[in-house]
Amino acid sequence: RAKDALWSLVWQFGIILLLAAWGWIKLGSIRWRVFFVAVILCDFVYTVFLNIISFEITPFGLPSCIVLAGLVGIGTAHVLKAVKQRASVGKMTFRAVNVAACLMPAIPLTFNYDVCDQSRNYTAYEHALNIFRTVDNKATLFLDGDNNLFPVTYARIIEKIREDVTIYDRPNLIFKMAYVNELTNRPVTELKKARLLAEKRIIEKANNSVYYAVFNPFAVGAPDGYSIRPYGIL
Repeated sequence: RAKDALWSLVWQFGIILLLAAWGWIKLGSIRWRVFFVAVILCDFVYTVFLNIISFEITPFGLPSCIVLAGLVGIGTAHVLKAVKQRASVGKMTFRAVNVAACLMPAIPLTFNYDVCDQSRNYTAYEHALNIFRTVDNKATLFLDGDNNLFPVTYARIIEKIREDVTIYDRPNLIFKMAYVNELTNRPVTELKKARLLAEKRIIEKANNSVYYAVFNPFAVGAPDGYSIRPYGIL
């Protein structure tokens, strides 16, 4: 996994990593050097030792990419400055170097376009469809977690899927619950209590089935002696 993480960065930046190294060397402050190295090291530890998710599913290394991109810019600026200060370099040559620097982002864009292209990735869309296939007619659905909330939000608002289903999101961001929405400026503990109370009232008043789309069964509290089991077309 460590090898894959390093290779991912090398493949994305390629030869322009040399400019990132030069930019790091030319940093005037030691604190900034230490900071950039610390960001990359912490990101590497997080990617390799604190996660088991495949690189094909989650784009790890984003903090490192941001740091390296900034260093590439710094390195490029110092190269252009050095070229400009050389008396033997003419105006046309300097302009050509400037154009080359402007075209430099095309290198990683060309090599990484296929990796970043998600135009045929329907995983989130199919996940939303499966959630809606699971619930009964005129049911009540509570959502929690970005993997559930965002796909369902798109399916409901954009494609008008299953408008018979009443939806609430537990973070109270889009499909808001009454009463909880009135406590937006209160402490987190008070908001959690209000959310649980609102959910209880909604469940008691529901005329049909109630469903929770959450990361795991432990996200929903259950009375002693009872447990929640996963159910659905997922």
